[in-house]
Amino acid sequence: MYTSLCRGLVQVVLVLTGRGYSLLKELLKSDRFVSILMDNSKPEEESENSDLLEGENPLPLILKKLLLTRDEMLQAASSHCMAAVLVHSPSRYAPAFIHADVPEFLFECLMCSSEILIWSVYCSLLLLTEERLFFSKCHTVYGIESLVRSLQHVLQLNNVELHKQGLLLFTEIVKRQPVEIKLFTNRGICINAIDVLMKTVDCPVLEVVVEAVKAAAAFLRKDHLSSPPVPYEKLQKLLEAVLKRCVDLSPPHSSNKHEGDLLLSMSQSRVSWKHGQLLLSTLESFRNACRLAVELQSDPMAQENAFTAPCSENKETLNNFSEFLLRICDSLCIPMVMNYLERAVSSSVMEVFISALNTLFTVVPNMRDKFSKKLASSCFIRLILELKARFCSVQSKISLLWLLDIHYLAVILLSPHLPLSLPHTYQRSLCTIKRILDNLPDLSLVYIHCPLILKFFLHYPELMGRFGHQVLQLWFSWEDCNHMETEEAAFGTSDQLNNANPLLPILKSNSSILLILLDLVCSSSVEVAQKVLMTLRTFLEKNEDVFVCDLLRSQFLQILQQLLVESSSASLQANRNLPILLSLLFLVQLRNKGMRELDSTDFKLLHQGEFVCIHLLPGGFDLFQ
Repeated sequence: MYTSLCRGLVQVVLVLTGRGYSLLKELLKSDRFVSILMDNSKPEEESENSDLLEGENPLPLILKKLLLTRDEMLQAASSHCMAAVLVHSPSRYAPAFIHADVPEFLFECLMCSSEILIWSVYCSLLLLTEERLFFSKCHTVYGIESLVRSLQHVLQLNNVELHKQGLLLFTEIVKRQPVEIKLFTNRGICINAIDVLMKTVDCPVLEVVVEAVKAAAAFLRKDHLSSPPVPYEKLQKLLEAVLKRCVDLSPPHSSNKHEGDLLLSMSQSRVSWKHGQLLLSTLESFRNACRLAVELQSDPMAQENAFTAPCSENKETLNNFSEFLLRICDSLCIPMVMNYLERAVSSSVMEVFISALNTLFTVVPNMRDKFSKKLASSCFIRLILELKARFCSVQSKISLLWLLDIHYLAVILLSPHLPLSLPHTYQRSLCTIKRILDNLPDLSLVYIHCPLILKFFLHYPELMGRFGHQVLQLWFSWEDCNHMETEEAAFGTSDQLNNANPLLPILKSNSSILLILLDLVCSSSVEVAQKVLMTLRTFLEKNEDVFVCDLLRSQFLQILQQLLVESSSASLQANRNLPILLSLLFLVQLRNKGMRELDSTDFKLLHQGEFVCIHLLPGGFDLFQ
């Protein structure tokens, strides 16, 4: 039965230009007929064996042979039949076409002048993108150049639907391409893709602009753009074009004089919805650009692009790109969103916008204070509180509420209008901050490595008692150990050293923080413990307060006793922080030398320290056995 059907299909395909093609199109609308044609496809677990598929399912081979012909009409009919089959179930039928290398010939067909053929190929490839095998077989890597060139050609045609379909295919490919398989292996293709996006963003048709901006948002991904030299200037032009186009297409304020015209109202609603989609995609593009800048900070090759003449100024740098993001946020992005908020409020739009602003704080670290102060001096605090009030009762908006809380903190905590000595009028803000922090799943979501943040959290007892340990843990995790050593050696005077290490003056005014630091030495990673030790060592060398030394000695005794009671010899030897703790104990004892005679605490410390050292020695005796 199957063999006879396939033979009949071949005969029909041979006369695709006649009535047979119309009959075939009707038959392919039937799930049953397509299932019979394709039922020789192997199960998914055997789909990796291309020989089996090619040998037992003739339909992909038949359609591939038609794609190899020079007849554009037959090629269009072949790709149309393929799309008609795939639309029933891409996951079920796509592997057979992919193993037969049909996508390779579909991409080649894009280098033609027939709009019908290009359209049908776009449709077939779009359906194939739903199958992961399409990407793992690297068809997109070899086909992306053909797609970009096809888009360059299509843009010269007056066919809006073709423009939209081509951009949609491009978006799905760059969005779904696996990170481990690089898509743009040639920098020239990447540049051509940016040029195509800029041209489509300039299109007078709103629907095309929306698809173009979606494509730009998907394109702004590190693995697409990390190959040096990174085209930073091109990316700046693309992002600026996207934002300016969104501003240009912003609808005017609605008028009330046509309230009775239902058709006009519906038309305005559709246009307003499209503009909302455009704004959302535009903000996603900006957010992705900010994320890209942050991710490239960890790539040494992306910091300063090579291949620049020695005497010329290199504008293609990550720093220039990052500063551009700050400028364009101030000049275009924020005004655009504020203008939108005068007409409507969308939770999805605000979620992307606030997320972008939060990311922007880490794009240029040395400018975040200035950026935060600018936001704090504007109406952003009021805006965030208004949005929270609007969406606080909507459970589905929980992600937006978290972002609003976080941003309320990147603005409030760095605001010059919130001094450390809070008058009564600011107590409400402090209560709001504490409530937000209590509800956050992780303090690192709002942490910014800034001395002002450290001072703020350690200044108020209600904040230090609840979050002091976490903040200090984050502070030392972010601190550069080599930088700390350089600072200690370079700065001789107390004022210089305090400016270099803002924790030192805080320790002097609040000795209870020392107890938290001792706990960090015992409970944190070796790297964090070493950084804490360096700070404590510097503090003890510069501070002659006998009370502080007595406090440390008493705490050391409790820690050593607890370790000896609760730990075995093996666990003590595995504890990499113990040597650091003992070295700090030695510093404390030296600090007290000549100031007073040894007392009972000193002798106990020496005794317990000796026990611990015996446990730490390789092959030492376990004194508790």
